[in-house]
Amino acid sequence: MVSRAARVYIGLVAIVTAALVFAVQLAAGFFSGGHVLHPWLALVSLQALFLLCDSVKSPTTSRQTVWSPSSAATLAAVVLLGPVAAAFVGATALISLRRKLRLAERLFNGAMHALSGLAAGEAYLHLHGPIGLPEKVHFESIALAFVAAAVVHVLANYTVIWGVYRLNRGMLDSRPSRP
Repeated sequence: MVSRAARVYIGLVAIVTAALVFAVQLAAGFFSGGHVLHPWLALVSLQALFLLCDSVKSPTTSRQTVWSPSSAATLAAVVLLGPVAAAFVGATALISLRRKLRLAERLFNGAMHALSGLAAGEAYLHLHGPIGLPEKVHFESIALAFVAAAVVHVLANYTVIWGVYRLNRGMLDSRPSRP
């Protein structure tokens, strides 16, 4: 069950994410340069990888937090194709293969992953990370930018999750307990 406030929050996250993706796409284009031979094929392949990774049970850390392997596909899109493509890879969560996901959960997951991918891509570009298929000579310039992108991805992800948990806190406390 999702509280009314959480539903509004989810809608706002989705709208803001769509607006940001649209604005960045207008400013920089769908693919941010680079040298990927077939960028649309790379995008669809990364989206398929995201779906595959998203459909398996995610490993839980010692603090019961979950790291999704699908994040690797989003971060690969950051390097290969740029921020907007990374957002589209993340948005693939909308059509997750996992059953029993309600519409609000699908919308939230899609917006959250898209926003995290876009933010990671922008961080990567701001640190002058090259877009496209990396070569050996790019390793040093990619390393710092990629680490920063990964950190921004995690922070964006957890910030959006924190917001919905905070708004849903009362709903979770009022659930009937299971025997």
